[in-house]
Amino acid sequence: MYDSYYNKKYDFKEITYSKSFPNLHKYPAAMLPQIGIEILKELNIKNGKLLDPYCGSGSSFISALESNIFDFEGYDYNPLAILICKVKFTKINIDDLIMEYNRIKENIYNDKYFYGIKDELENYIPQFKNIDYWYSKNVQIKLALIKHIILNINNNDIKNFMLLVFLDAARTFSYTRNNEFKLYKIKEEDILSFDEDVNSYFLDKLMSNIELYKNYYYKYFSNKINALFYNEAFYKKNEYFDIVLTSPPYGDSRTTVAYGQFSFFANIWSDNTEARKIDNILMGGKNKK
Repeated sequence: MYDSYYNKKYDFKEITYSKSFPNLHKYPAAMLPQIGIEILKELNIKNGKLLDPYCGSGSSFISALESNIFDFEGYDYNPLAILICKVKFTKINIDDLIMEYNRIKENIYNDKYFYGIKDELENYIPQFKNIDYWYSKNVQIKLALIKHIILNINNNDIKNFMLLVFLDAARTFSYTRNNEFKLYKIKEEDILSFDEDVNSYFLDKLMSNIELYKNYYYKYFSNKINALFYNEAFYKKNEYFDIVLTSPPYGDSRTTVAYGQFSFFANIWSDNTEARKIDNILMGGKNKK
């Protein structure tokens, strides 16, 4: 048995994730990177290859980078989690992001562009039961237009960056309560006054994410980052890791945090066929003896 004791320095009272490391997309129950930084410092770990088998939105990798560890590998069954990691830890030219931002802005408000692809847009709206329960028709078309523009970007890294912002908008403009992890529809009276300005929100959020990426994450790329992320469960591999730093799924009631419900709209608009199954597949999703 290991002895355990209470160490006050790990309380991190009044410390938030966003205070030092603002995320590019919300994610439930994310570990404070400051915790990982302090652990690595206490154990005097300064190099090596790090594994996080439940990586979520990548808190452990921020801890690694802040500790001058640039070689890491992450696994998560939630596609949204892996996309967040890929965007945060992939080097993209800032000028190219600004250029793509301007092109998207021009196309979103270009009537000629819209009417040229109008008949195709139904193909970009996910076909799932009760979509009209969660989205107005107007919002569905606006989201489909943005999705069409993004999916026709040639550079995959830039496409992922734009897609992450789009998926944020896809959740924000659904009728779910955005302050909840689980899916709860807003009240009918709130639907009557629901803001449907998808375009302005998307463009503002996109510019905000470009600024956050430039000011908080781009600095790490002065070193060579060797980062690999896999949308799957971690399995036995014929390789070695020097460090395992992870924050496993947190318990909530008898199962776990509703990661799948939180990311349902993001995953469904990403055309993921298992969007409804994620919570059951994740650790803690099923009761087992």
